[in-house]
Amino acid sequence: LNREWLSPSEERSPEVFYVREKMRETGVDLFLDIHGDEGLPYIFVAGTEGVPGYGPRIAALESRFKAAFAAASVAKKPYTYYSYDD
Repeated sequence: LNREWLSPSEERSPEVFYVREKMRETGVDLFLDIHGDEGLPYIFVAGTEGVPGYGPRIAALESRFKAAFAAASVAKKPYTYYSYDD
């Protein structure tokens, strides 16, 4: 997904292509990149700090989501949140 995000095509990565099209059509308030890596003992959550329109409202939504995500998770791994500078 990450490798296809900037320039997806219907042929090569239809799932990315159609998600991006729907995001353009409907708009997006918040998105996060959440995933794990079998070689690392934690879950990654990357925020939206580098996106045009990022501001206090989006920062607050992101913080609320991260807190709820951590509280609801059954994972026994600690969480790591990357900042835009990472």
